[in-house]
Amino acid sequence: MRKRAEIDGLRAVAVIPVILFHAGFGAFGGGYAGIDIFLVISGYLITTIIITDLRAERFSLANFYERRARRILPALFFVMLVSLPFAWFYLMPKDIEAFGKSLVAVSTFISNFLFWSEAGYFDTAAEPKPLLHTWSLAVEEQYYILFPLFLMLLWRFGMRFLVIACAILGVASLAAAHIGAGTLPAGNYYLLPTRGWELLLGVFAAFYLACREESGFSPRADQALSLLGAALILVAIFAFDSETPFPSLYALVPTVGALLIILAAREGTIVCHVLSNRLFVGIGLISYSAYLWHFPLFAFARHRSLTEPELWLMAALCVATLPLAYLSWRFNENPFREKSKTSRVQIVAFGGAAPAGFIALGLFGAMSGGFPGRGENPLLTADLDTALTFALKDEAGEVCYDRKRDFCVFRNEASTAWVQILGDSHAATLAPGLVARLRPHANITSLTNSQCWPMMGFKKHSRFGVPDSDCTPEIQRARLDALLTRENSITVIAGRLPVYLSGRSFDNQEGGREADNFLLTEPLAGQTLEEGVHHYIDLLLARGHQVVLVYPIPEVGFDVPRHILRMTMLGDWRPGETVLATRSDVYRARAAEAFAVLDAIDHPGVARVYPHKLFCDNQIAGKCVVHDGGDVFYQDDDHPSTAGARLINVPIVELIEQMLAAD
Repeated sequence: MRKRAEIDGLRAVAVIPVILFHAGFGAFGGGYAGIDIFLVISGYLITTIIITDLRAERFSLANFYERRARRILPALFFVMLVSLPFAWFYLMPKDIEAFGKSLVAVSTFISNFLFWSEAGYFDTAAEPKPLLHTWSLAVEEQYYILFPLFLMLLWRFGMRFLVIACAILGVASLAAAHIGAGTLPAGNYYLLPTRGWELLLGVFAAFYLACREESGFSPRADQALSLLGAALILVAIFAFDSETPFPSLYALVPTVGALLIILAAREGTIVCHVLSNRLFVGIGLISYSAYLWHFPLFAFARHRSLTEPELWLMAALCVATLPLAYLSWRFNENPFREKSKTSRVQIVAFGGAAPAGFIALGLFGAMSGGFPGRGENPLLTADLDTALTFALKDEAGEVCYDRKRDFCVFRNEASTAWVQILGDSHAATLAPGLVARLRPHANITSLTNSQCWPMMGFKKHSRFGVPDSDCTPEIQRARLDALLTRENSITVIAGRLPVYLSGRSFDNQEGGREADNFLLTEPLAGQTLEEGVHHYIDLLLARGHQVVLVYPIPEVGFDVPRHILRMTMLGDWRPGETVLATRSDVYRARAAEAFAVLDAIDHPGVARVYPHKLFCDNQIAGKCVVHDGGDVFYQDDDHPSTAGARLINVPIVELIEQMLAAD
């Protein structure tokens, strides 16, 4: 296989944007596309190696897997080994537990499945997993296992048959990726079936160039096509961002760009000249180690800092990645790749012993719960337990949350009064305490559903336009019809209304910002969201319901229990002195629109509860506190803990008891 310096240069073009994107440099909003470029390169190089050996009738699976092991495992396991002490000192118990699982998954080439399974609504993007980036290695490793077998099986049928078979697989994979970008975004991102087409683009390049040494185009066409390829890559890096559905048809932009460079960036072209520059080639040679090192560096820096690290620090870590990568390449990668220095027996022994050790360590960390004795803090009581507190169960033992249409019913045969709890996950955190306090006085129903504030005439969808099946207009109508069957009841409505009105995550302006993982709320028939809220509540009031409106609970912007535990572990917590709080003016600005919407409901049947009066401007002027001397009020960055819910429920219960007494 002829050495092509421009391919090494293309590796540099792939890895640098990935590093800068993960460091948080906003200009490189589509830097993640570098991974897709890597996949195209990998598909091209690996296929070229395999079909060259198949043509010469010397291909051996044992030799192929040995070469892959020499290329991938030494640097990977070295980075994992160096990460261990940093994980011990900087990661909290839950993070250690997750890190242990990732050690097992990386060692068995299934980390993409692990991170896919862990992705979700409450996945905290601000607390990165140090080995998260290995998902792409797992995709490649799975490709390395399957694709050689595929080629060996179909090689006898000729190149034409292979091209057709790969084309069918590629089109199916691309179609699945485009559909999955909206319907199953996490699986779409992490799994081989929806990433395979990117590898297959490189496969097609290998097939094409196996039939002809050069591109087959004229020098002028090579120049134009290679420049177009470079332009497509730059467009993806600088024009795409976190809201671009990926991978999908959009991913054709950087991947086709990489394909054009592989095919057309020949000697004499501008792109070949630039990519063959010693700087680009040098970075390309160490790109694998640079990719391995950068993410743990960034992850541990973020775990060490109480807020997002300053960009100057992240820039310094970007620079530090390159000498680390060089040392790893020079003294770790290269020695293992040279058969004169390490034999096949040594590679096999290393490839078995190292994963076994990491699997043992990972299982120990995961099964121990992350060594929870570290960093004990009396504030983090068993009452908090950092677990979600809205797992209210009905009398049959079924969880009430996310029922969508069906009420959880708690009957009191001695009473004819009904209290109904309605809203999203914020309402669900209040429900267990309300049921316990009010059941002696009334029948209780609870209907709470994730990201589903009660309003009429709207639809919810992902940022990629895919409708939400859990909070449709039909579900909202069914919920309302169920509510209206019980006349003259008391309905408690609570939820995170500022999110639905703004569609934006919360930034506390002090370094704490949550991830953008919310569904967008879009009104139908030209009405506003305010009208949708009013319409829903007006229908309840017209049927004789009394309504208790719980105003927005102050958001925090950082995971409160994790923040306290981290401060304790790092020695930054001073018992009796440290008070965590956020700016109340930021809360008021954030919630102003929601307040205006709820304040505009002028009806004698409406009572109001203001959680911010309990948390803000009391202990510290201008601040909303997240704990007191004995309790933590939040279980994450916005949901109340058991103690926080208990505090909010006091005025709610008082109002309802007064209403019941008046009846």
